[in-house]
Amino acid sequence: MFLYSFKFIDYYKDISQKSKKIEETNKRLRLLVEELNEKNLYLEDFASITSHNLREPIIALKELYSYYKDSARNNDINIPELESMYVTNVESLNYGLNALINYHKFIRDIDNQFPNKITLSKSLENIYQELEYLKPDNTIFHSKIEADIELPKSYINNIFNNLITNSFKFKKTTDELKINISTYRARNNFYILYKDNGIGFDASLHKEDIFKKGKRFHKASKSSSGYGLYYLKLYVSRLNGQVDLFSKVNKGTIVRIKLKNEQNSDY
Repeated sequence: MFLYSFKFIDYYKDISQKSKKIEETNKRLRLLVEELNEKNLYLEDFASITSHNLREPIIALKELYSYYKDSARNNDINIPELESMYVTNVESLNYGLNALINYHKFIRDIDNQFPNKITLSKSLENIYQELEYLKPDNTIFHSKIEADIELPKSYINNIFNNLITNSFKFKKTTDELKINISTYRARNNFYILYKDNGIGFDASLHKEDIFKKGKRFHKASKSSSGYGLYYLKLYVSRLNGQVDLFSKVNKGTIVRIKLKNEQNSDY
């Protein structure tokens, strides 16, 4: 009787251990499936943005060439107009390529537990230099970094590339573009404030759609993919942060990013 009891106990322990291992394996598999599904969504987004960012500017450049040939045939070439159209299309292509490169870096770093990190101040220095060729005339940058932050390089670069290129695209044609970036700490949070004086849009009217895919809020947004703010939200969310946007027509835009203080360090 005692022998039977001991065998049953051993058998029960063995079954319990195997059940736990199966449960742990199933849990890991579920996590892997979730990660794979998430990556597939990112890759679908990448395919969509690639199609828009590359195809449309190339089509526009082909149409511009046809327009040039027709004008030359009719001896009616308007050089300033052609130059303006050419520059607009090349800038659109540059914006698109820049977005693709940075989004690719983001996807690449998703599984990296120890990604390259950079401080916000250093990241801004690099981005200003990288985007110099796209910067419109009469653009003024002002930074007030009262507290610094260290984050994965691809994330922080993506955030500010999106914000700054959006400001470039939607500046007022008559006024100089002013971009202000500041940081501060409050309680247990770290804040980044980004402001511009661009054409803005009625954020209260589009409150539910601001960070959705493929949404455009400007009449002059033909060159926009509608993914910029969606990506901004994605990058901040991956950092366990929160982003809020405030904008009014002809008054500019304010973006406030809130991150947990535990992610921050002074330099």
